[in-house]
Amino acid sequence: MATNLNSCSSCSSSPFSLGDSILPQSVRAKVYGSAQYGSVDCCDFIQLLNNILSFVFYMAIPIVALMIAWGGIIMLTSSGNASRIKQGQGYIKSGLIGLLIVLGANIILRGIFMGLGADVGLLPWN
Repeated sequence: MATNLNSCSSCSSSPFSLGDSILPQSVRAKVYGSAQYGSVDCCDFIQLLNNILSFVFYMAIPIVALMIAWGGIIMLTSSGNASRIKQGQGYIKSGLIGLLIVLGANIILRGIFMGLGADVGLLPWN
């Protein structure tokens, strides 16, 4: 789910925006994009990063679900073997820790985007 960043306010005060008086026309066309494709600015870069973050988050959810299911299957088929039970618990714990890492990174980076003035939600599903 892509967030619309048309109200990104960081472009006007961003250190990445280059003044028109500094760059010649040929360089501006390469930096900002040609008129045929429209202009490219820092809001487009933030939108790209936001889309990548959303993709990683939504791909992590089924991977975590599979890890938890696999850990449960290992524990169910352990026949009381203590090492297999620990192995299943390890899969479940690793999946949950991975989900927390992905969610934490997502919240931190979206907070940075919000600090730059982008109109993104703090959580991926906002």
